[in-house]
This record gives sequence, structure tokens and C-alpha cells, in this order.
Amino acid sequence: MSAAVTNAIPISAPVSVDAIVEGGLCIGCGLCAAITGHTSIRMAWTAEERLRPVTEAEIDTETMTAIAAACPGVTVAGLPRDAAARNAVHDDIWGWLATSSIAWAGDPEVRHTGSTGGALNALSIFLLESGEVDAILHVGPDPQYAARSRAQLSRTRADVLSGNGSRYGPTAPLEALGSALAAGKPFAFVGKPCDVSALRLRARDDAALAELCRVHLALVCGGQSEFSKTADLLANWQVEEKQLTDFRYRGHGNPGPTTATLSDGNTRQISYLELWEDETSWALPHRCKICPDAIGMAADIIAADCWPGGAPTGEDAGENAVAARSGVGEDLLKRAFVAGALTRGNTIGIDDLNTFQPHQIRKREAVWARLAGHRAAMRGEDAHGTLTTQDLGIDRIARDQQRTRLLNEARGTRRRVAAGRAREPKPVASRQMAHSQPNI
Repeated sequence: MSAAVTNAIPISAPVSVDAIVEGGLCIGCGLCAAITGHTSIRMAWTAEERLRPVTEAEIDTETMTAIAAACPGVTVAGLPRDAAARNAVHDDIWGWLATSSIAWAGDPEVRHTGSTGGALNALSIFLLESGEVDAILHVGPDPQYAARSRAQLSRTRADVLSGNGSRYGPTAPLEALGSALAAGKPFAFVGKPCDVSALRLRARDDAALAELCRVHLALVCGGQSEFSKTADLLANWQVEEKQLTDFRYRGHGNPGPTTATLSDGNTRQISYLELWEDETSWALPHRCKICPDAIGMAADIIAADCWPGGAPTGEDAGENAVAARSGVGEDLLKRAFVAGALTRGNTIGIDDLNTFQPHQIRKREAVWARLAGHRAAMRGEDAHGTLTTQDLGIDRIARDQQRTRLLNEARGTRRRVAAGRAREPKPVASRQMAHSQPNI
């Protein structure tokens, strides 16, 4: 590739929240609602079954500038070198890595009920029970709509486990950030890579957040599924949402079945492979298709599925691939292993991660071109342009790709955007579906 490859061109700030949503770049994390104190902006389900920020009052320039500085619909950032562990090595695809291994929860219940090996749940419980943090900010099931999720602050083992088993679909974990900060006590965060980037960027302008959020834990993400995927599944089962008392996406084995429990006690199940093996049936928002970081480049620790080839061949006891990027993460993993909160398996390297997550390699290689195509399609539009990136290295990766491949990726994205497949309507709260307040 030519040396002319660069990161996505930054766009002037502030932009409006509605423009970010309408341009197909909002992931619905809830940060903007937290920054405004849920006054000017609140998170709501829209008629299109998306969890989006709905603007209810004018947002002043200072507040919008603060939102734009951290919004993952504007910028996505990884760890700079001075934030990585001193002994960390850098890989163009995987970023900074200090230590990586196979691991699983030492507690058999945590391992069995959690996604994969329950590593993130085990680390969360360890942080709480050791007294290092007062709460875990993450997501769990909505008590009113069991297949949907809401933000929660967990302070006990039982609280953490109430949100295990994955929460595929729209989530807004950062809408409870204000409550976490108001408590004035240390907390840890568990979420998607885009959520972690938002927290890191926000902490540059929020001293309390920088002080109180002690650990950032991220799952390696395959994309935040639209709720339509779940709605279609329920429709195929001839089950109405109001009939659900529980809905588990994964867990009770690895990967475990997706299980709906109805108010009459009956259940419906589908295996992980039946639900996800056909990638053409996935329902991903445009933002996920151009995501420059699905592997937690800003996290202290990442946890991933570790199936060779990227997909399970059956059920097993559950193991995670875990990796520390920062000194904080490296120290936490060591102490969790010593305490038995995590059980360590084999040490793994870059080649192993590539084997476990081949789709992440393909995406990292393509994303610079996809962002270029998105930017080209939005030029001249009355909307936010595209994502800008920091410390993600997507320009370096692009230089090593065949020009034909980059052009095909860019043109494909440009065509989809030009055809209106990225755009969303201005977010308006649905009259049929209320979004439950965070569990704090």
C-alpha cells in the first residue's frame, strides 16, 4: 500500500447526537445520557427496536463537546504505549499484550453458568470479594422484558451472576455511569470494546472517573446484535415477549443453548450453532460492520472464546482465552490465579489468538477501507462523517493489504451507505416499549 494511508480524518466537534444516530454510527452505549444526567438525553427503545439516545432538550455546546470527545460514534481509541504494561509486546492485529493464556473460573458454578469459561464473572467476583472495588458496572436482564438488557451495578456475587450467560442485543451499560461516580467508591467495568474506549476517553476530562474506575474488562466482540434477531426467534417459537420470565443467550455449558423460560414453566431452546452458524442471518447494525476495535484494544484484560477455527464443534466445560494489556490487568490476572478465582491453562501466543478468532483478523485488515468508504459516501451529507481512531493501528495494517481488496471493501461500504442501508431515522421513543431504568 501507498504511504498515503492514514487514520480516518477527524470531523469537527461538536456534532449533534441525532446526527451521530442518523449517520448509523451510534452503538447505544448510554454515555451521552450519563453526561447530561439523563435530563437532555435519555435512553429509549425506538419503534425500530433499537436502544438509542433520545434528545428531549437542547444540549449546550460545552456539553455536546464533552459528549463528542468520548462518544464511540465519533472516536474509538486503544491504549497508548505509556498505558500498556512495561513488558507488553505489540502485534499489529492484537495490539499490546503483556500475558495471555487459557483460563476458566475456579468456581465450578461460575464456570458452568457463565459464557465460555466464566472468566469475566470470576474476575468481577474476585474484585468485589477482595474489597478492591465496591461495584461492577455491567449489564444484566431487564426484569420487565427478560430478553432485553439494562445497566446494573453489582455489589455481590449473586448480583454478578444474575447477568451471566451473555447479553446479546442492544445494551447501554454507560447510562449508569453517573450512579457509579455518585457513590464515590472504586468500581470496575465489564463491557464491549466500544464501551471501554468511551470510558477511557471520558476519563481524560473527568478526574473522578479516572480515579474511581479501577479496572476495564472487555469481551472480544462479534458485534452487538440487533434485537430483531431475538424477535425473529421468539416469533418462530410463537412466543410473545410478555410470556417470558427468563431468557438466557448462553451458559449452562459452553457455549450452552439459548433458552427461553415461559410463565407457564415451559421452555424453548436452540443450540448456539443453530442460532449463529449462518452468518447471513446475523442482524448487525452498520456501526458494528465498520467497527475499528472489536478486540478490546483499550481494556486492561480481554476475554475471548477459544474455539479453533472460530466456532464450537459441540459442548464442553468452558475455557476462555484471556490476555492482559496493561500493568493493572497483568497484576489482576496474576493475583486471580494465585487466589484460585481463575484456573490457568496453557500459555498462548499470537498464533493461538489468530486460530481462535480468524474473523477478527479479517475485520481488522478490512476496517480502514470500510471507514474510507463510509466517509466518501457521507461527504456532503448533513450528517456526522465517520469514525476517527486513536492508537488502533488500522493504517499500518492497511498498508500490508492488497490494493484490490481495500478498494473492494471501500466500494462495498460506500454502495451500502449510498443506498441508505447505514442511515437510521431520528430516534423517537417507542410508545409500546419502555426502557427500564438501570439497576443501581
